[in-house]
Amino acid sequence: MSSTTAAQSVEKLWKQVAQAEKNSLPATAIKLTDEIYSKARLAKNTPQMLKAYTWRMKYRETLVPDSFYVGLQGLQQWVSSTDNPIDRAVLHSLIAGMYADYADQNRWLLRQRTAVIDENASTDIREWSGNQFVDQISQHLAASLQPADLLLNQSAAAYVPFVELGKTSGTYYKHNLYQLLGTRAIESLRTASSIAQDSVVNAQIDTIFKQLLETNRAANRMDGYLLTMLDYLEWRRTTDPTFRSYRAPKGLIGLTQDPYLAELNKLTGEFKSTVLCAEVFLARARYAYNENQAVAALQLCDEAIRRYPGYARIGELKNLKQEILNPALSVSVQQTVYPDSTMKLQVNHKNLDGFIVQLYRVNLSQMPELPQGITADFYRKHCQKIVEKRMALVRPNTYQQADTALTLATPTVGLYLMQIIPDAKTAAKREENVIQVTRFKVLTRSLPNKQYEVVALDMKTGYPIADAVVTLYSANGKALNRLTTDKRGKVVFPWNNEYRQVNVRKGEDTAMPLQAVYRGSYFYQTQDKSTSQVKLLTDRSLYRPGQTVHVKGIAYSQLPDTAQVIADANYTLTLLDANRQEVAKQELRTNAFGSFATSFTLPAACLNGVFTLQTVSGSATIRVEEYKRPTFDITFDKRTQSYRLGDRVEVKGQVKTFSGVALQNLPMQYTVTRLLRFGWRIPSQASDPIASGTVQLNAEGVFTIPVALEGEKEMEAGYYLFQVNATVTNLAGETQTTSYALPVGNRSLLLSTTLPERVCKDDNISATFQAMNLNDQPVTVSGTVMLYSYLPNQSTASTNPDEAKVADQAAYSGTFTSNQACQLPAWQTLPSGAYQLVLSARDDQGREVTYKTRIVLFSVQDTRPPVDTAEWFYAPNTSFDAAHPALFYFGTS
Repeated sequence: MSSTTAAQSVEKLWKQVAQAEKNSLPATAIKLTDEIYSKARLAKNTPQMLKAYTWRMKYRETLVPDSFYVGLQGLQQWVSSTDNPIDRAVLHSLIAGMYADYADQNRWLLRQRTAVIDENASTDIREWSGNQFVDQISQHLAASLQPADLLLNQSAAAYVPFVELGKTSGTYYKHNLYQLLGTRAIESLRTASSIAQDSVVNAQIDTIFKQLLETNRAANRMDGYLLTMLDYLEWRRTTDPTFRSYRAPKGLIGLTQDPYLAELNKLTGEFKSTVLCAEVFLARARYAYNENQAVAALQLCDEAIRRYPGYARIGELKNLKQEILNPALSVSVQQTVYPDSTMKLQVNHKNLDGFIVQLYRVNLSQMPELPQGITADFYRKHCQKIVEKRMALVRPNTYQQADTALTLATPTVGLYLMQIIPDAKTAAKREENVIQVTRFKVLTRSLPNKQYEVVALDMKTGYPIADAVVTLYSANGKALNRLTTDKRGKVVFPWNNEYRQVNVRKGEDTAMPLQAVYRGSYFYQTQDKSTSQVKLLTDRSLYRPGQTVHVKGIAYSQLPDTAQVIADANYTLTLLDANRQEVAKQELRTNAFGSFATSFTLPAACLNGVFTLQTVSGSATIRVEEYKRPTFDITFDKRTQSYRLGDRVEVKGQVKTFSGVALQNLPMQYTVTRLLRFGWRIPSQASDPIASGTVQLNAEGVFTIPVALEGEKEMEAGYYLFQVNATVTNLAGETQTTSYALPVGNRSLLLSTTLPERVCKDDNISATFQAMNLNDQPVTVSGTVMLYSYLPNQSTASTNPDEAKVADQAAYSGTFTSNQACQLPAWQTLPSGAYQLVLSARDDQGREVTYKTRIVLFSVQDTRPPVDTAEWFYAPNTSFDAAHPALFYFGTS
């Protein structure tokens, strides 16, 4: 058979494989790929062998999941036996990728296993630890990039159909296999990062990137060099803390740095004369836009479009420009409003000068179910326009979104449709809001003996509405009962388990929306008709760009009391990005158990945020963020002794990896900030940086930071909190920061009380006087408690206790032991009125500490409030029944 005839025969077999896959016939596909592999092996056609082998593995795994391990062993034998160095490199890359995918899929299990050091890996990968996977992946990837000179001069086109050539790989990379395998190595390492220390993986990725850059520049393949450099810079920006922008502290000039932007600017200067520099402009523009610098991003887009109008991907810059310039409008309005008042419109807008509000009166009391939405025919039959008003907006010149609050006069009672029409066309659909204008506010509650009560009130005044018609409905909207409210706005009736909704009407006020009713706390809304739903499950909720999202879907029909899976049904699963733009789409079919499973690979470069997985019957969201796990920690030694202002102390600690290995001989940057506090539960009042510097970790990872406890020694109230912030960057570029707080003051004690401001003398008066040290720990001390009457006009609640004037003679004096309940019967004989409570005790260094606050003593027998106040309220009993009424006292001066 000639080579042409053989190729045609294999091509025909691949078409049959595609048809078998379409018809869900894995056994047939296995047989066909096995035949292709045999033919390719006879013809020594490695690319066809590779494709047939990997596809056969895939189909076998659908029938026998454990066949994956057999197929993997076959690849390992193949790479050991082949004499072709190029084939060997490709096989090493293929095996490394399979290891990485397997490890990522089983990362939870691998994280539970103890690392195995200095031990040969088992022949069964199911027994490997996480670090053994990383070691094997690294070894295969290193082998996949050798010999570099042969791979650099080998076209990937020689491995078609196993390799699918990209449209631009030939233009910019000359299809060289070294670039392809290097890119695959980076992808495999990023996948394996889910089970490895970031520092280990990142160091290998950095090395591969630099090798690719060096070989491209040495071969004078500058297009490939430029694109690889852009990928490298983007990777560093998202993984290397030292490669991110540094903002100058307030008051300092000239320290703002952005290493990523600086490197992009260098590339612009070097490659500005080449059309491919449009990619650099695109990276700069996207970065500026993501940093909320839309004006700068727009200028970059315009410059690139002007310089490189014929570039193949110039549409990406045009799309970004259009995204910046696109108008956007979202208007939120309250659905139920009071008649003849004003309604608030919360407006979020971008690149708009205004919009038109059209208000239509609907000649119905309730909106019907409209499966097709609100159509033009509905407007024609049921709606009459009563208001059309243009709302002006202040357009920011930054091309950023802005929030604006507007108001619109509310019409009389009735049902209305509000239509929002922006000045310019936006991506969003026409906004329509149903507005129900009514006076009714309805309260419902269950009563004993299976009775139920509905109360109709005026939404604004709270007054009851008499002679209103209360209608109770079933779940499907059928009216079951109608009653009329009495003069108190109430109706009481026997409960019916079919009651699900209620509304109230009177005269022309018929627009109150249906309100759910229930008896007890455990009623759930039900439906009589079955609904088709798809529950989407993902392997986790947080991903990095470029990672794989594994999705499982379960389709079922839901009835009120049962559910049944939906087998052999077709669904379209769509992945949407943070801007709700389509990223990928798959057509799926449920199996006999009503489920399907698939995976999506997230874009390596994308806008972080909430991504959505969506079908017609269900959706799920995931977060895509650039994140990394720490590999080491900074700990401070605990200090138990107290200090005085003016002392100099040494704060010590240690830096170790989570496996217990000390970080040695690294610099540590530290800052010391002084905060003024008046108690642990009161926010800091001031913040002053007082020291900064660098210390060195010793061979055990131990550090010592000198701290001078300086402050106002005459300060009577409050204390200082000296906050020490320490930062260490390891050799892999990972940075960790930890803080430690030292409380210091003229007093090492804080006093307080559990007493409320208002104390009723008719009750047994008990109080706990608390003493806490500056670390918020209870301390046992003995002290004195005093009550002083305020002088006239000194007893307002807003008066500073330290400034208020009180009587010279104490109305009460006594002693207390801190943090213990103290009975105060003598207070019951004191006159009603405001008093200054003064607590006094001494700390462990003999320094006196005082605490002052205002309390009001009163009796229910008082005929007027004990202090001047516009409103006095005291409620000793808010729980009541037929034998025990509620009790409260209300008064005014």
